[in-house]
Amino acid sequence: MAAFLKEVEKVPADKLEWSPLDEGRTVLSMVQECGTLPRYLLGTLTTFEGIREMTEEIMNMYFADCAKLDTLEKAVAEVRTQSEALASRIEALTDEEMARTVYLMRPDPRPIADIASYHLMNMEYHRGQICYIQTLYGDKSL
Repeated sequence: MAAFLKEVEKVPADKLEWSPLDEGRTVLSMVQECGTLPRYLLGTLTTFEGIREMTEEIMNMYFADCAKLDTLEKAVAEVRTQSEALASRIEALTDEEMARTVYLMRPDPRPIADIASYHLMNMEYHRGQICYIQTLYGDKSL
């Protein structure tokens, strides 16, 4: 989380909603995702009920949750809060729970261990995107 937020903090306020080619995702939208997604993963790691497919209803809930994080300060605070909550749940998982599988937007069930690592992988993925966006608007001081 620290490496992701370090890159986010480098982005000037006037570039948070800048979009590559006016079509790509903004830095703020990526931070909103990283603040919202852990709640969904936490639910899966608590109930062990997955999501077989991404329905319109689920997407609408997700977009509504992201919209609540309408400033960088709110989004970063949610990344911290939800990441810590998710980490606590992961630490509490038993060996038996880690061996379970659930459906999570894939046709085949996924191991709980994979789902437990998804948030970290997702933040690293977006960290790379943010670094690339920085170079697109002229920041070459990475």
